[in-house]
Amino acid sequence: MSAVERVAEILDEAQDGFDKFLAVSDNDHKYVHCGMGFVNGGNTGSLSAGATYYASFVTPPASSGVYVHLRPSQLASTANILLMQVHEGSTVGSLGTANASINCNRNRQASNVPKSIVYLGSGTVTDGVLIQQFAVGSGGSGSGNSGGAVGAVQERVLKPSTIYTFKFTNVGSSTATTGYFEMFFYEEGKGA
Repeated sequence: MSAVERVAEILDEAQDGFDKFLAVSDNDHKYVHCGMGFVNGGNTGSLSAGATYYASFVTPPASSGVYVHLRPSQLASTANILLMQVHEGSTVGSLGTANASINCNRNRQASNVPKSIVYLGSGTVTDGVLIQQFAVGSGGSGSGNSGGAVGAVQERVLKPSTIYTFKFTNVGSSTATTGYFEMFFYEEGKGA
């Protein structure tokens, strides 16, 4: 097959079957299909008013050949306003329990395992530099509040060999709440 024929074949495969426009997917979609997109999540357990819960995200060294691209996280609160803050370069006395990340492409979960490690329930934390935050919930007791963010503006390319902490704080004044969260990230060779 000639180079011209191969280019024609590639373009034909890239066309939408209905209207023949070139089909374009965003990077998140591409990385999921390539087996480089991962999720990791959990819950805070019941947080009394003013209480805090931490999860730690440890990025691999530069020698690993990958950079972590943190995408918008999903966050929900069962009964109160919940603030999520991501800090870079945190000091953590106790990382907590390692929580396995899930490959979003279920056909590649055995062959593509992330190099990053997520720990839940980290203790004795000194926050680093605040790089992201958002809150969910109306503060109404007993309400099912949820939220999240989308878009490339929420993406953070993380530094190698660094501890990032996800700090979840019940910012309400009297009601306990439980936070549910899911982090989406991909690991690729470019980032610096």
